[in-house]
Parts: sequence; C-alpha cells; structure tokens
Amino acid sequence: MEFVKKIKNRKTMPFFSTGFTLIELLVVISIIGLLSSVVLSALNSARAKARDATRMASIRQIRIALEMYRDKYGGYPDSTGCNPTGIPSYWCTSASATGGTRWLKDSRSGARGSTGSLSEFLARDPLDPNQVADLSGVIISSNFQYYSNDAYGGANNNWYMIVFVLENPPNPLELSDGVLTPGGAFFDYGRTVPCYQPAGLYSCQTSQGTENRNGIITLGQ
Repeated sequence: MEFVKKIKNRKTMPFFSTGFTLIELLVVISIIGLLSSVVLSALNSARAKARDATRMASIRQIRIALEMYRDKYGGYPDSTGCNPTGIPSYWCTSASATGGTRWLKDSRSGARGSTGSLSEFLARDPLDPNQVADLSGVIISSNFQYYSNDAYGGANNNWYMIVFVLENPPNPLELSDGVLTPGGAFFDYGRTVPCYQPAGLYSCQTSQGTENRNGIITLGQ
C-alpha cells in the first residue's frame, strides 16, 4: 500500500520546467551584448592609445635624428621638392614611402655633402601606424609630415616643423604645441583656422584662435 501511495503522490506533483523562458533568454542576450560593446570599446581605446604611444616614440626618434643631422651638416633637411608627385611639393610626407623607401629627404644634400636622407641616424624612416598612401594634396592625414626651408626667416634651414595626428584626443600636448619661426610666424595646425589646407596656409601665421581638441599636433624647432 505504501508503494501505491507514493505512485499516486508522484502523479499529483506539479511539473516544473528546467529551461529558460523567452523573456529570460532575451534578457541574457541583452546583457551579453552590452558587456561585449563595453569590452570592445575599451579594447579599441587601448589600441588607439598604443598607436599614439608608437607615434610619439617615432616622432621622438625623428627629432633626435634631425638634431644630429643639423649638427653634422649645418642645417635641417630642406623639404623643398620633397614630394614632387603630390601637392604641396614642399612637404616631405610619409605617404610617399613605399617598400621601405626613405621619405625624409634633403634637397640641399649636394651642397652639404650628405646622402640626402637621415640614413646615418635612422635605420629607417618611421611611418604612422595607420599609414595610408595619400598624395591627394591634403597635408593632414594618417601620415607624418615634415617641413623646412629658408622661408619665414629660416636662413640655412634653421627651423622645421612636423605635423601628425593622434587618434585619442584630447591630449595635453595639444595645449602646448605649435612652432614659432625665426621670422615671427606661428604655425599650429590644430587651431580653428584651417591652415592645413594649402590654399589657406598663410592665414595660419598667427597665435590667435581657439585650440581644437582634434588630435592634430605641430612640433618643431
């Protein structure tokens, strides 16, 4: 009789499902999607910061090599005609480097007796981590840009500037960058004046204007 009672009790016990309801599944999927987007955003930010750190290290190498070049040859490399296939031609741009070729060049190498590049001081000319082969004429892009000649009071190439872009602004360097030439002209391509366009180049010769937090950095000597 006890056995029969147990069987009857089992028949009257309610049935509980061990699966998930549709609402529960949707909630779990939403949480997973939210966590994935947060992790992906943090990962992309970390990658951008790593590329910016690489850019800063590369620019530091270039600037040291430029000083060594000037000490030996009496002036910084002259960028005039450095990029004859693009506009403007008086800028050296890493966009012109293909297959490991040099993009930092000196148009006065013959008079100075140099090799015409920084090969004595740099094993290779650094490239931007997001390097693109863009010679369309826009100075600011995912490349390094170098400029130096006798203009703006710079006799014998005694000044230069390098322009590059950081991916992860704002950056404290944006508030202290800019180059003042020996002739008194001031260049800061991160300001509101669109001086990075070749047609508006001369409008950039002023220290006035609001600094944009756009990642565009202008450094030089």
